[in-house]
Amino acid sequence: MQVKSLNKIYIGNLSQSATESGITDLLSKLNYDVKSAQILMNDEGRSKGAAYVHLSNADEAQRVVASCQHQPLSMDGQRLFVQISRQ
Repeated sequence: MQVKSLNKIYIGNLSQSATESGITDLLSKLNYDVKSAQILMNDEGRSKGAAYVHLSNADEAQRVVASCQHQPLSMDGQRLFVQISRQ
């Protein structure tokens, strides 16, 4: 049985040029306590346009998701899709 990590969010619709440090910087500037970010890559080593971000706790992850419902998050001119990770 796989245990879901409640402090992990999924961010989709990232540009091909998005970096893990860019995602971390974006969320940190908005006062979120980011522990790590991992961009999902395909077999050719190119971004799939999505990332998993680990936050300090489940409340912090919920706060990011709730905030993005009221004030959409964008990066590189693209509106990002943010939700609690299903993994």
